[in-house]
Amino acid sequence: MVISLVGLSMLLLGLGNSLLFFVGNTTAAHIETRRFGGSTDQYPASGRYEWVVNYSFVAEDGKTYEGNTRRRGHDLGVSVERTVYYLPQAPVFSALEREVRPNPGQLVLVVLGLFLIVVVNKPPKRVPTKFKTVSRADGSLDVPGLQDYDDSVEEVFLEEPGERRREDG
Repeated sequence: MVISLVGLSMLLLGLGNSLLFFVGNTTAAHIETRRFGGSTDQYPASGRYEWVVNYSFVAEDGKTYEGNTRRRGHDLGVSVERTVYYLPQAPVFSALEREVRPNPGQLVLVVLGLFLIVVVNKPPKRVPTKFKTVSRADGSLDVPGLQDYDDSVEEVFLEEPGERRREDG
């Protein structure tokens, strides 16, 4: 169950923003940026700082909506496109253009999500049995075609250590 939920989450993350690209409306956004935290030296100079990007836009219904995201940039600023995609039925679901453009990462999330959902929910393999069994009224099994029970294997396992078994010849 948990793995199915993880798969579903991956699927929604992979499809969510890219669906905005195909079915969402676009409009211009008002952008405000501010640097968040200090320098992270593990990144190149063009991406050492984390920036918070706040944007607002006016949707078709005339109301103003807001959103935010994070970007990596250099110490003087970060480049941000001014086009926002949103769902006309629910403008609160919005994202900037770079985030909705389909990319390989989204495809990987969709494929992994589908894989997890399919593998976890795959019905177990049924192992075919050699004999068809029928239950009797007393609860015992009736196995057609099985007339004699060969207990020679049990005899080997029940032998005392050091005791040799003689074959009847």
